Amino acid sequence: MLERIATTTSTIFAGCCDEGASSGIGKAVAIRLSQEHYALSLSGRDEKALEDTAKLCKEAGAEKVIITAGDLCEESNAQKLVVNTVSEFNQIDTLVNSAGILVSGNVIDAGIDLYDRQMDVNVRRLSSYLTVR
Repeated sequence: MLERIATTTSTIFAGCCDEGASSGIGKAVAIRLSQEHYALSLSGRDEKALEDTAKLCKEAGAEKVIITAGDLCEESNAQKLVVNTVSEFNQIDTLVNSAGILVSGNVIDAGIDLYDRQMDVNVRRLSSYLTVR
C-alpha cells in the first residue's frame, strides 16, 4: 500500500495557523490568505516545502510569516506550533486544519491496520485534536 501525504502544512492567521501548509489545500489556503494580508504561522513536516510556501506567501502580500516544521502527530510538535505562534502573534485567531494522509489501495488488500492508521492520523492525532487541545 502506498501512503501519500494529501497536505503537509498548517497556518495560523493574524494569527492564523495553517496545518499542512507545505502542499495541497493547506498551501493554497495560505497563499490566498496572504492576498488578504494575514499574518501566518505555517506548519508541516517538510521544512524546505514550508520555506517555499512562506516565500510565496510573502510575495502574495502576507503581513508576516513564520514556520514550524514537524510531524503534528507528535504532541510535542503540536505544542511547539502553538507556542511559536502565540509567542509571535500573541494569539491564534484562526486555525486551518488541512494536514492529513491518504492511504491508497482497495479494501481487500489494505487491511484494517491501514484504515486505523489513516483514522488515527486524520481524526485523532492531527490538528483537530492535538493543536486545539
